Amino acid sequence: MFIRETLTRRRADKCYRSVRLVENFRTGRKVQQKTLLNLGAAFPIPKSQWPELVELVQAGITGETPLFDPEPELATMADTIVQKLRSRALVQSAAEALDGGTANIRLDSIQIEDARSVGCERLALAALEALGFLGVLKNVGLSDRDARIAMALVIARMVHPASERETLRWLETNSATFELLRLNTGPALYLDKLYRLSDGLVKHHEAIEDALFDRQRTLFGSSGAVIFYDLTNTYMTGRPASDLARFGRSKQKRNDCPLVTLAMATDEGGFPRRSSVLPGNVSEPGTLFEALDSLATPEDKDKPTVIMDADIATENNLAELRNRGYHWITVRRGGVKPDQADAAGARDPDATIETRSGHEARIWNLSHEPENEAQLCIWSQARQERDEAILAKKRDAFEAELTALHDGLSKPRSVKTYDKVLERLGRLRERYAMVNQHYDIRVTKGSDGKASAVTWVPNAAFNTRDARAGLYVLRTSHTEWGLEKTVRTYWRLTELEATFETLKSELGLRPIWHQLSRRIEGHLFIAVLALYGVNVIRTRLAAQGVHDSWASVRNKLGRWQRATTSFTSVDGARIEVRTDARPDPVAAGVAKAAGVPYALERRIRKLKNP
Repeated sequence: MFIRETLTRRRADKCYRSVRLVENFRTGRKVQQKTLLNLGAAFPIPKSQWPELVELVQAGITGETPLFDPEPELATMADTIVQKLRSRALVQSAAEALDGGTANIRLDSIQIEDARSVGCERLALAALEALGFLGVLKNVGLSDRDARIAMALVIARMVHPASERETLRWLETNSATFELLRLNTGPALYLDKLYRLSDGLVKHHEAIEDALFDRQRTLFGSSGAVIFYDLTNTYMTGRPASDLARFGRSKQKRNDCPLVTLAMATDEGGFPRRSSVLPGNVSEPGTLFEALDSLATPEDKDKPTVIMDADIATENNLAELRNRGYHWITVRRGGVKPDQADAAGARDPDATIETRSGHEARIWNLSHEPENEAQLCIWSQARQERDEAILAKKRDAFEAELTALHDGLSKPRSVKTYDKVLERLGRLRERYAMVNQHYDIRVTKGSDGKASAVTWVPNAAFNTRDARAGLYVLRTSHTEWGLEKTVRTYWRLTELEATFETLKSELGLRPIWHQLSRRIEGHLFIAVLALYGVNVIRTRLAAQGVHDSWASVRNKLGRWQRATTSFTSVDGARIEVRTDARPDPVAAGVAKAAGVPYALERRIRKLKNP
């Protein structure tokens, strides 16, 4: 075993070199070399210390203790190399596999090392295997090894969402994913490989989405009769050289950053049917029919019902949906009209139902105008509580601004001129249009021509209850559907909003650090693929009565580790046992509910005496 520097490629007048750990082996009469580990182009150990480093690596593999204490930097590098070699099972030439048996050992020689997380990884792998993910990737042209690396990328996004660079570090040093996927043998992985695989996934994204969606329909019996369509955006760092990066209205209030938009259509179970990456300033209504066209197939006989938010449901879009033969449900743009609120308040509701959270909801069937459309007015206790909370928050903020304006009249370098104070007050009224009419506000003018006081008192409107609080109007082309069916179907749109929240907060959708369009699309598409796996796990958990968020599931399984226990036998041989730690009852219960019960998976090796 020795270290050498290798010329990897030559471009123009520049040579690229890499430092590698290699060993000699004999084939017949020939002596050949095998690369054990690529140490990188920026290997920090000076060439003069390479022989000493190799001796420390060999001692670490065989369990020997160096006669003299090495330099800390050399010792650290040797430990790192030994750990990588062991994780990739590249030291088998010095070991023999054991199936079990007994051994007399020295208790003072026991060591536990190379502990890696494995609980969430096992759940994620089981979910992707249930979707036939490996076969799907092979069908679009990926080799077996590349398909497994792509699975590792998706598992990493599910368990440890991060950039590709951080993902590679986590896979190599913190996770047992490579071991579960049998990627701990063979060539080392590089960041460029992950990027190229990401590009390849994007190239086949429609075929991959179609195959995964068909598989989940087989697993969970989704009818596909309903499509939920919505968009979200996420912000980007820097100034990317991409046509997708555009300034717009950020849903995360990051208007200082360029944005990119993710459009997604899902089924009633929250599984993506189609996703697409769009510029950050895209017009939401204009994206609907491109998504529907990408879903249409000649075999489709019954077109699905489209559920969408008010931002997408323009009159032109609704008319075009009618022309194309799609049914739809949406909320009325512009809120509840006064006459609709009066009509609902004048009579008892036509139906009363209970939400999943236990709140009451009342439904009034309004007139069918036009004839091919039904309109329902809904009052929700939860929505009224939300509306009242928003109103109270706006009032508090408005009063705080008025207080600051008044206090500034007695402070240096603050606005005091009467006309300027009126101007600032006018801007505040414009900003707080929802609540400014609830106050009588007066600006007192002093003898010096400056404002001397800003006073306000709540007026009659302050204590008048808004008749439209908690109300909203649904519009639908399903005039034949019952009231409860229409409302509950629309409520499922909140699950798509929850899906977007999962993508953004739990699967690393934001922020985006990439600069190129194809890398941006790859980053977002890997998050969508991770969402398939998360939905499989959460659907299985929900069937067992477990409704935890994915973040909560990850926390509960975080202590489930896989580690190597090594010890020395009385005859001087070094024995290693690689196995999962037994998970605690909470983690074991979650895993069992997800269909992944704990099973002992042990690997024992006996290192030959040096």
